[in-house]
Amino acid sequence: MLRRVRYVCGMNVRRFHLFIASIVIALVLSACGKEIDRSPTAVPTVPREATPAGLTAGQLADRIAVGWAAIDRYRAQTSTYTVASPAADDPTMQIVEEAILPDQRHQVVTVDGEMQSEIVAAGGNIYGRGPAIPGVSQPNRDPNVWITINGNVLGPNNPQSGFYQSLLLPVEPPYSGLSETDRARPVEEVGSVDVGGRACEQYRIVDTSQSGQRIEILIALQESGLVCSIQTTAGSSTTLTVYTYGQPAEIAIPASPAPAPAENG
Repeated sequence: MLRRVRYVCGMNVRRFHLFIASIVIALVLSACGKEIDRSPTAVPTVPREATPAGLTAGQLADRIAVGWAAIDRYRAQTSTYTVASPAADDPTMQIVEEAILPDQRHQVVTVDGEMQSEIVAAGGNIYGRGPAIPGVSQPNRDPNVWITINGNVLGPNNPQSGFYQSLLLPVEPPYSGLSETDRARPVEEVGSVDVGGRACEQYRIVDTSQSGQRIEILIALQESGLVCSIQTTAGSSTTLTVYTYGQPAEIAIPASPAPAPAENG
């Protein structure tokens, strides 16, 4: 199986989709613009010719890693649709993730247009607010007040502990951490696409789920190797992540978060 994408901001594709799944579960239980301007240093480009016969997912991932080395910040907007074509409907869920490498992250989750959670991770600390913070169940908590999220809040058995721990790890390139089996999967070049005014080259990788369902992954890259977008379709569900670079200018750290609440889990 292909291990697909994340922040959530900086997580690899597999970790990011695991995060999306965890957000959906939490909600049920409780209810990429311009390239980075690093002038005068130019962004290195990866020489690219026509797609060679035998192009693999591993080669594509290596090219992404080269482009990723040139950035220091990015924004990723992930939209989940219940229809096969993202243009056909509004997203049911949207995650906007911003990161300043190596360890500052900001993430906002909305469902049907309503903000559910906002999380900031920086300097080894994690803060959150909103009516549906993953892993935090507190009926009397003011959703507009920032709280500090730590082990005292989550408890030792909280299923979201792994997600929060991942926010404190260095940000990895999208589509990294593939197994040798996944790296060997064939890649088809689809052609040129426009993503937010950027000319990108799109590639298709096809997989099959354990239940036999077709999974199609479309990855669009700039010439530099930076990811423009990643789209994953399985059945009638589509997840589309669009990356932009050179933003945000900064990530605001909550000035006076409330004391950590009671343990959850």
